[in-house]
Amino acid sequence: MHYKVIEQAFTQTELDQFVTYWENNTDKIYHTNSMNKIQDPWDLPIVKEIVKPVLDKHFDTSLKNLGDNLYRHEYPYYPHVDISKSIYPCFNVLIPIAQQNPVEQHFLIYDQWVNQPIGATWLGEWYSKQEGDFDNNKKREYPLGDSVVEGIKGDQILEHLTIQGKEQALFKGLTGVALDFKPGNIIVFDSKHIHATGTMTGGWKMGLTLRFVGDYYEYF
Repeated sequence: MHYKVIEQAFTQTELDQFVTYWENNTDKIYHTNSMNKIQDPWDLPIVKEIVKPVLDKHFDTSLKNLGDNLYRHEYPYYPHVDISKSIYPCFNVLIPIAQQNPVEQHFLIYDQWVNQPIGATWLGEWYSKQEGDFDNNKKREYPLGDSVVEGIKGDQILEHLTIQGKEQALFKGLTGVALDFKPGNIIVFDSKHIHATGTMTGGWKMGLTLRFVGDYYEYF
């Protein structure tokens, strides 16, 4: 299996410390079109104090960290793959931290993957409308028919794996799971797999993402 969920890894008190840290460090927040971020979180003292001891129980955290973000956003993000500077194998660690409102939210991990060590974001109809390009996860059109995408065996659309408000054709041929975005859990997955935020209806959500060099299947 290309993903693993570790449940109830953090206490509410620990999660609240991250929310307070965010609110007290607005000068460090980097704003993008769809997400607010504090970059390179592995170097933050709060991450070393709270997160590292928990992750130490599951894998060797001396592995090279490739960055990622402490983030908060209100709008869903397109299907994408996080691989930067052609460094692979690597794996993602996602820690849901908080939600503005306690409604059911999901994180989508697809069975499909990229066959090259590249980052990618599939924009569908917005491909030609998006000016410029992203730093790492370069824009592409649709997963279906894309030469870098493996594992597509049909053109079905599975409703629970789509994102409300996004073009349905983006999800043609994609299969996978809609995991609960539950604060305190940890979601780990192979970075080559396509993933996305689920439909967002309850205001903002906050999380921590980390990426490490290493073979996911060796550790999980």
